[in-house]
Parts: sequence; C-alpha cells; structure tokens
Amino acid sequence: MRLFIGIDDTDHPKGGCTTWSSQLLAQNIEAAGAEILERRLVRLWPFAPRRTRGNGAVCLVVQTNDCSSIIRVVKSWFNSLLGELRDIDEDSHARPGVVILENQDSDRAYWEAVRNEVQISTIEKKLDDCLINLHHPEGKDGLIGALAAASWAPRESVTWEAIAWRMESKWGSPREVSSRCIEILEESHPDTFMNRDPTRGHGLISPRSPCPVLFGIRAQSQQAALTAIEDILCTEGTESAQNYAVFKTNQCTDDHLFGSLKITTMKFPKIHRGGHVTVDTMTANGPLRIRCFKEGGQLNNAIAGLEPGDVAEVLGLYSPNGEYHLERMRVITLAPRNLSRPICECGIRFRSSGSKGTLRCKECGSTSLRRWGAQIIHPSGWVEPSADHRRHLAKPVAWMGSID
Repeated sequence: MRLFIGIDDTDHPKGGCTTWSSQLLAQNIEAAGAEILERRLVRLWPFAPRRTRGNGAVCLVVQTNDCSSIIRVVKSWFNSLLGELRDIDEDSHARPGVVILENQDSDRAYWEAVRNEVQISTIEKKLDDCLINLHHPEGKDGLIGALAAASWAPRESVTWEAIAWRMESKWGSPREVSSRCIEILEESHPDTFMNRDPTRGHGLISPRSPCPVLFGIRAQSQQAALTAIEDILCTEGTESAQNYAVFKTNQCTDDHLFGSLKITTMKFPKIHRGGHVTVDTMTANGPLRIRCFKEGGQLNNAIAGLEPGDVAEVLGLYSPNGEYHLERMRVITLAPRNLSRPICECGIRFRSSGSKGTLRCKECGSTSLRRWGAQIIHPSGWVEPSADHRRHLAKPVAWMGSID
C-alpha cells in the first residue's frame, strides 16, 4: 500500500523547519518497517496570509503493508511535535497540520493552493476523505499546505533539492560553510543551479534564519543533487551535518502562474519612496496596475524605463489588492524615443527656418519639410530579478527558451 503523508506549518521564529520535521517523521516510519519511496517539497501561493518566506510544505510517499501501524506512528510523532511547540512557541506562530491520503485521485488541492488563497472551509470535504487529518488546537492552517503537498502529482517539469540539517548543538549559531563549496558546485556539478547570485557574488545555499537547515543544493536531477551534497559535506571548513535527504520539488516550474499578459503602457511609471515602481497599463481584459519592487534590480530598472505606448509581455501574480506583481518582462515594441530634426545630406542637422512647414540646413542651405525623426530602440529579451530575489517557484529566464 502506498500512502501520501502531507505536513505543513511546523516552523516558528525561534527555529523549526518543515523539512526537518518531515525527517524526524521519516525516521520513525522507517523504524516501523515501512519504506520512504520519495520526499517532496512543495512551494505554495506566495501571498498566503500565514506564509513563511518559502511557503513550503512536504509530502512523504510511503510504501507499507501495515497502514494502521503508520497511522499510529504519525499520531505519536504529531503529539510529540505539539508538546515541543507548547514549550518554545508560546504564541502559536506554528500551527502544524498533517494528512494521510491513500489515493491521489485528484491534484486539484495542489493547484488551488499554488495559485490562489485557500480557505479551510473549502477543503473540509476533501479532509474528511483523508485517512487522518491532525491539526494544532489553535487552528487548522497547516492542513491547507499539508493537503496540497499530499495531492501534488509531479509532472515532467520538476527540480530537486538536497537538504542537510545541522547538529542540534549548532542550532542558532552562525553556520560554518566553506566558501570553497560554491566553487566546487560551479566547477564540478554543472547540473546544480542557483548556488551563487551572479549579480552580487555571494552564495545562496545557506539560509539566514535560525532553522535547522545547514544548506540546500538545487539540481536538475535526483542523482545530481545527491552527488553534490555528498561532495560538499566532505569539504574542509564545513561543519558536520546531522543528516541529509533529497526532495523532489516544484521549484522553478512556474506552477504558480496562469500565463503571460500582453500590456500597453498608458502613463509614465511612478517611482515611489523606497524605489518601488508602479505603472498603469492596458491589457485585453482592461486596465491593470503593475508593481515591481526595488529588490527586482534590473527588472525594476526596466519597468521604470517604460513610456506611454510601449508594448511588453509580462509574467507575474495578481496580489490580493488587484495589482499585478511583476516577476519577468520583455519588451515587444517601444514607442519612438529622442525626437530630433532629420540630418541633411551634408551631415548637418536641419533646423527650423522660421517659415511655416520648412526646415533649413545652415551649412549648405538645403531645405526639408518640417518633421521630426525618432530613435527606435530594439527590445532586448526577458528581464528578471537577481537570483536571491526571485520566488522559489519562478522559472529562470535561461530555462524559458524562445517564446517569440
């Protein structure tokens, strides 16, 4: 029998991590004689009200001949987790939830949670169909992500992440990860990605929070992730890890997007205090205000440079207030820029002669009809934020291929 165990919302300001919680549960499940077939890390809708930065949930795919035994293991683990949270998370920032599905008869719960805000009331019936659903006494928030993770049916577009967890004695202290690790990944592990921000130069594999994660290495295949983490863990100057595992993920898949929009700029962009940019545009469905945050870097600069009449293709998300938060953009056509008088055959620019409808060259005396020339600026392709300011779900421009 195959079971899909979804887990979410176990992290809190003092630490904790849903991947680490899933590792503890996986160890208990294996001790009970079952097999972990796969671990899945699912990133969900970036605007969810109680999200963490990554807004991730986990699913353990388990093979067992004794379903009731696994249910007992999960219930015992969950009760222990609640006991720990009572001692260290007095304000109930974490409201964990866990579900067990016997059959993945639909992935609807995943698609709803990755593209929209989900209310617990809308999934009550599906929760009743689970073998079990357990939640924090202060709320059922964690059940939304848990059900989404358990319902995810990965397609061809997936990535992998190998995660190493710190020794418990190290939690909360500065991480010891050798700077050589990034060089090794770039030199010897070409199928890994987003290890370094090329625009800033610093590594991206280690989190900055007090969570148990030592580092995570993203890769385009399971074997590439496994080989890379085993190599990095042996690097001199890097602290020892308590354990590690490889997760199949929906990171860099664009699963959160409905598709691109074609927009026409209606007004000059407005640059707000702090550097954020908004611009009013028109789409096939009507007016749309687009927002790009200062952290978007070159993307922020690109949208700030638009002018009325410019046409572009954009990828992003509708925020709860109706604005469109920009993730990527490419210019299709630009309105003419830098209006100027035409140039005479002798190489001198025409000037107004004072006569109605006539321009005159002061060098050779030639005349021309009164008109303006314009510089046409050609589009330069897709633009995206720097690697450390992209959403986990966002597909890198380099992976998008030609969309002309």
